[in-house]
Amino acid sequence: MCVFATALGSLCALGELARAEGGLRFSEPEISVLEHNTLRLFDLGEQADARILSLHREANRITTNAIVAMSLLTQSIVAAGALPSNATLADLNGDGTRDLFVINPSQNKARLYVGTAGGGFAPPVLFDLPAGASGVAALHANQVTRAIGVSHPSTGKVSIFQRLPDGSLQATPTTLTVGGTPLDLVAADFNANGHPDIITIDHFANTVRIWHGGPSGYTFAGTAPVGSRPTTISIGDLTSNGRPDVVTSDSNSGSLTVLQNSGSGTFTTLATLGAGVQPGRAVIVDLDQDGRADIAVPLTGENAIAVFRNEGNGVFTRTVVPLEWRPQSLIAIDIDDDGLPDLVVSARDNAEIAILRNLTEPPTGICPGDVNGDLYVNLTDFIIMASHFGTNVSPGTNGDLNGDGVVDLADFIILAANFGNVCGEF
Repeated sequence: MCVFATALGSLCALGELARAEGGLRFSEPEISVLEHNTLRLFDLGEQADARILSLHREANRITTNAIVAMSLLTQSIVAAGALPSNATLADLNGDGTRDLFVINPSQNKARLYVGTAGGGFAPPVLFDLPAGASGVAALHANQVTRAIGVSHPSTGKVSIFQRLPDGSLQATPTTLTVGGTPLDLVAADFNANGHPDIITIDHFANTVRIWHGGPSGYTFAGTAPVGSRPTTISIGDLTSNGRPDVVTSDSNSGSLTVLQNSGSGTFTTLATLGAGVQPGRAVIVDLDQDGRADIAVPLTGENAIAVFRNEGNGVFTRTVVPLEWRPQSLIAIDIDDDGLPDLVVSARDNAEIAILRNLTEPPTGICPGDVNGDLYVNLTDFIIMASHFGTNVSPGTNGDLNGDGVVDLADFIILAANFGNVCGEF
């Protein structure tokens, strides 16, 4: 039964029953019917209300919406060029509002939309792209976006648009030849040298390729094996040590490969997880607020989401959350302000978006303020939080103690109030 009407359609509530057995529990989906299918969802999360961005490839548009009391409120509709296939968000000009970079492979173009204070976007600035663009990522180091990278599987190259001092991007990208078939890429300062590094998927070789950034450019740092036919790669701290790890979604093998960062920017396999049929882009987020980041992934070949609870030491417990249709894209965002990230998922074959509220009971004995999950609230937690202060992170990770996706003063207040505590000794 539909209980809300919106400018884009209707929001239908299907009940409050938990959808999964075990520790991680979610509500029945609450369905929003949009005008167009959504290829990819993004968490805007810059204001008090939960905000999402939907990329509609076939409709050549982007919509932004606020979710207030489970009602989807349209804020803006933006023309996105012909057949937009991927995008990334980053605050390029340092004004506290994230900007949007969209790629249009059918036109060999990219579009940069500067975010505005009202939650919308300015008219786009167009850039020429080499043929066959696929993945796109913001290149960060020291909490600053340095560039935007775009991968080209047919040529084995990455186009890098350097950020200029005024926050704009250089008109002509530099080219990094990474080799293989780079369907997707992620970037972070994996070796902590102050420069963004790049990891690309090599789809047919079943590996990832690692490139370390430096003052003179990029240096090849080796490969790491993953499952069969990886399609996407995600980034997050899965070992609670402040270092970014990565997860590949391996389409043919139906698996996720969790690669642990050694600290020097090299990677070893922490876990290989059986996910299900055609896992899509994984989300890394602390779903139960136990201080350890978990993994959620849409299974685009079946009617389900797979959720993996991080038990520590490379052990992950799988839970299947059933859906009424095949999912396409998934994000985690705290919609009901209870401190637990909820799941928002788009349908692959229709124009629906489902919200699954997180009903998980946080485990007893956890320490509020414990950033790294070692059961102590101490200087180590402060250092991890300070290194991410002012940045957008996966909700519940890297010092985001209140689960709003930003490490800010509110999180420091929680840590300070519990500093020195040990689990079970409150």
